[in-house]
Amino acid sequence: MADDFKAPVIQITREPMQEVVDAALAQIKGPSGGVVIAGEGHYVGKTVAIAEIVKDKANVEAQYNRISFNEYARTPKDELQELQDLKPIKLPVMKVYLGRKRTDAKGWTQQDV
Repeated sequence: MADDFKAPVIQITREPMQEVVDAALAQIKGPSGGVVIAGEGHYVGKTVAIAEIVKDKANVEAQYNRISFNEYARTPKDELQELQDLKPIKLPVMKVYLGRKRTDAKGWTQQDV
């Protein structure tokens, strides 16, 4: 479940877009009434594209967005890198809630549908 919403989360990875769209539509039409679509790194663009497709196909009354960053420590590959100060890797994370009901979600940006 996503932070403020009682909705299932679909994590975007390598699966075909049509499978994700179908799964998201099933969740919106189901008892939860909504879904959170989340993608990290180079999957952020795919996350936005899938959210727009789902929004066009479903009877969505509410959309909330959240952008954050996940930080990962880098591990040195050789002795030279052990001596260097390796900065952590920061990857963007995009989460989009689509649902049938509007709600008051702290930390999320409401978008007009």
